[in-house]
Amino acid sequence: METVTLDWKRGKHSKSLNISFPGCSITDVDADAVITVFTSSGDKPGGLSESITKRAGNSVLDEIHRSENPKKVSENFVTKAGSLKCRFIIHCVCPKWANYDEGSKSECLKDLCNTVKRALFTASEKKLGSVALPPIGSGFIYGIPNFACSAMYVKAIREFLDFLPALDYPLKEIKFCDKSKEMDGLVQNAFEISRGKPAVLLEKSVMMQAMNIPKPKKHIPFGNSARKISEELKLGQQIFPNPYIPPPTSPSPKPCQSSLNGSIPDSTTLSNWVFKGCQNGTSTFMVNNLKVLIYQYDIVNVCNVDIIVSTENQQVAGNGKLAKALLQKAGKKYQEEHTKLHSSQKRNWTDVLQTGAGQLNCKVVLHAIIEQFPNKDPSKVHINMLSDTLRKVLETANKKKKANWFKDFQCVSIALPLLGAERVTNIQHLEKYANAMMQGIESFSLRPNLKLGEIHVVNNTSETTKMIVNICQSLCSISPTAEKVRNPNYGHCQRREPLEFDSFEYNLKEASTSLQQRKEERISESSLFETTEVPVSKKEEGSVFRRGNIRFFEIDSDDD
Repeated sequence: METVTLDWKRGKHSKSLNISFPGCSITDVDADAVITVFTSSGDKPGGLSESITKRAGNSVLDEIHRSENPKKVSENFVTKAGSLKCRFIIHCVCPKWANYDEGSKSECLKDLCNTVKRALFTASEKKLGSVALPPIGSGFIYGIPNFACSAMYVKAIREFLDFLPALDYPLKEIKFCDKSKEMDGLVQNAFEISRGKPAVLLEKSVMMQAMNIPKPKKHIPFGNSARKISEELKLGQQIFPNPYIPPPTSPSPKPCQSSLNGSIPDSTTLSNWVFKGCQNGTSTFMVNNLKVLIYQYDIVNVCNVDIIVSTENQQVAGNGKLAKALLQKAGKKYQEEHTKLHSSQKRNWTDVLQTGAGQLNCKVVLHAIIEQFPNKDPSKVHINMLSDTLRKVLETANKKKKANWFKDFQCVSIALPLLGAERVTNIQHLEKYANAMMQGIESFSLRPNLKLGEIHVVNNTSETTKMIVNICQSLCSISPTAEKVRNPNYGHCQRREPLEFDSFEYNLKEASTSLQQRKEERISESSLFETTEVPVSKKEEGSVFRRGNIRFFEIDSDDD
């Protein structure tokens, strides 16, 4: 079991705090108390909180109902642990990423830091020696990126360390518990990178990295007066590629056409799909510049997206399972807007309508007018209806913009089910509909000026989710450890290691160099600059040196 020790020293006085990573479930850890989340809004607990309270037993639930529960973010209260190995459970009101607008995401990180810190103070007030900390704030319910969560955990622990000598009963050990090794690695790397550099854990700097937004660059002159860029970069100052840059004008490969029988395209066809891996039940794919996430969840409760897609009939009566669930969850305002869409006259198939989200954890709900397909082999009419409806839904979502100054950098995200297949139970028929839907997503990803950044394909059943993941994996032609790069000049595929930047996984200097190399490769592939006066093959005739994206040649010959 790995352990990180933090020491506090002032003259002859010293204190230490151990942070261990047991690698076990939070319900099986041996500690004096465990920290969990509490929903102050009265919603049904889910995820981490549900697993802990179920394991603890009904006595803990009764104590929660009897006690005066806090409602403000970062507050907490303590109950007994029931049948758990620990003595107490510290219930915290954790911030939700979706409840903060684009201009105040740093406040969400600050609230998360205060939530963890106040929980540690509560454990000290209870005269506890050890406490177990799970990855609160992450996951689909609260939606804070793992990278940002790990940074705030470390920031809270380091700030708590400064108060350790003043406490009558100081905490001795914090056990960070997570089944996946991903969060353990992020937290350990956060401790390493912040050693002697507390500025890297500031909320604004972490937020810039979590949302892939660069700070504004100062003007740097070119030519002989160009200044050398410092290699010591601070967190948040790296340059990220603009997601809205249109693709090169060179001819791009034609998207795979969806077939009637739903078969997978021939293996000789070039594929744009790249499998990035599977974490916490979520399979992630990249198709060109578009991220596709596939997982099993109740789409009504998804909170880390901007748009949720519902399916309706031609009268917009709200009779489907998903439509009814949204009406119950979204509240009165949403129900009033939905009533206005209801019409005695039939609307056209493939139309897309829009309402607000009411009390849902998103901003917009798109209503796709699509037939509920029968549980039989798909016809050409149904396949075409699915493709046209999907295209209109994605085009409508692509027109949405983020608010405030983030809108120029942050992409829009959308969550949608397998459209029209609510009544289809045969897995072979579902596979053909799913294949047509994935082909439509790939075709849409080739559009220029793409503002849509993420597509969440959400399903209630594990069998359907696994089937969609298998289809996407069959569309990929490479493994998740290597990324395929299209070279339009040669018409074949090359392989290279992924150059994605993670400030906790890679050294900052090395990551900056990788991003600069990636920028140079992109420029060379798209032939933005062509050297005509001095061929590259004549490098042996003189010295060559580089500034930025320009090569300078010193040639002894006077002919040129």
